[in-house]
Amino acid sequence: MHPFHRLETRHGRPATAAGAAIAVALAMSGCVVDAPASKAGPGIVPQTFVIGLADSAGRPVSDDAEHLAALIEDYSGGALVPEIRWEAHEVHVVDPGNGDPVVGDMVIDGEVDLAVLPDFVWIAQGAKRLSAVKTPFLVTEQSTMDAIATSDLADEMLGELDGLGLIGLALLPETLRHPIGFAAPFLDVADLRGATVRSLDRTAWDLIETLGATPTSLGNEDLAAAVQAGRVQGAESAYAQLGSVPRGGTFTGDVTLFAKLNTAVANTAWFEGLGEELQAAVRRAADETVRYVIDTNPTEAESAATFCAAVGSIALAGPEAVAAFEAAARPVRERMARDPVVRETIEAIEALEPAASDTDSDVQPCNRATSDGSDGASGLDDETAAFPEGAFRADIQYEDFIAAGVDAGTAQEHAGVWTLTFEDGVFVEGECPGSTYRVQDGRVTVRLGPVGESCGTAADGMLFSARWTYKNGALRFIDVICSDGPDSQEFCEVLWGSQPWQRIE
Repeated sequence: MHPFHRLETRHGRPATAAGAAIAVALAMSGCVVDAPASKAGPGIVPQTFVIGLADSAGRPVSDDAEHLAALIEDYSGGALVPEIRWEAHEVHVVDPGNGDPVVGDMVIDGEVDLAVLPDFVWIAQGAKRLSAVKTPFLVTEQSTMDAIATSDLADEMLGELDGLGLIGLALLPETLRHPIGFAAPFLDVADLRGATVRSLDRTAWDLIETLGATPTSLGNEDLAAAVQAGRVQGAESAYAQLGSVPRGGTFTGDVTLFAKLNTAVANTAWFEGLGEELQAAVRRAADETVRYVIDTNPTEAESAATFCAAVGSIALAGPEAVAAFEAAARPVRERMARDPVVRETIEAIEALEPAASDTDSDVQPCNRATSDGSDGASGLDDETAAFPEGAFRADIQYEDFIAAGVDAGTAQEHAGVWTLTFEDGVFVEGECPGSTYRVQDGRVTVRLGPVGESCGTAADGMLFSARWTYKNGALRFIDVICSDGPDSQEFCEVLWGSQPWQRIE
């Protein structure tokens, strides 16, 4: 029997849970969100519009795009019906780490009507004002990101896109970026010297090189194998990216390199062809999405706590080391400030007075020791050894997915009878060898192996983490944390926590 297997049911074909869960929650390659039934009133002929993203569903930006799509349909009275194309770049042959620029070209060319893309796509195309958010150690608080997105600066930054054949609709704050070390933390500038550091943001490469490291743009599919082989030692990333962080790693929590914002943009020809009322509906939806993102983004402290509980560690470099990082990065800031437009924007950001907010909370260090090699059959610690071993089976209900707000296609694909096996610290996943589980502080964390057919983009990363109860042969997972954070939380809670897992062996 496959150790983690969904039996054939009326709902669809069988699949391994690791592969299926990753396919939905982490890597829904080429999937399209089914457009809902038309809300258009009498006499209104609905028209479909396409929103393109390079990300899959379940990523930090995915919920933002879905919210924007729903509001556009609502405020247009059903005249505009959204179709979201996840990983839209896959219709072209591109390297896995270069999907965002391709989707940028697609919206410029009219291949998609709207796009939600990282700021660095347009910075690479010459957006000088927008590039100021990448100034090292300038934007180090979420409240500053939020203030930029709601200020006149946002309009000025988005206005730079006019020359590209685009209408800039919104700046959407995403995350603050920190260095993360996979083998050892980067607690001093010297720790970065000679390291290879992954960054999909090419605008960060000058900073990485100035700090003494070598940048690479490996996609998630290749990153885990490169880390496993010792070819990549770290990345610039964010706590909210816990599902794509190999080996957990250790963030340097008090070193905030720069900010990452996303942009909602529309193809100019498509937008101007809508007419004034529909244009107003799109702009209203974009404006309200900015506020929604600000209101719903987890705080740095919340994201850090989730990361610590589920995946990895956070260390603090200390004030002297942080000052040394800032000093080492100063040449980058000076080069950026030579451009008068960039310098003016940096000064405007420095002059912003973010509203008092509880989002700026101190991140606490933690040590989950996820990379010490102890979670395997050899050297099993006492907590892990106490976790109930064996094969467990659960019948995951289609209706449970639907009730939680999971879309019908995903519910149909994943509903059915599943079997999983825990044995001596090893999560026996035949198509993702090397998968393990470990218990620490009352939480069991399942991590996938580094390379395998069903490992997907979560290879060498967390599949899920949870507390549990075990009584009369029934294993229940509670307080479940999903492998890709809060954006796929409902799916994760149903898949792992909605039903008891009954021991069968």
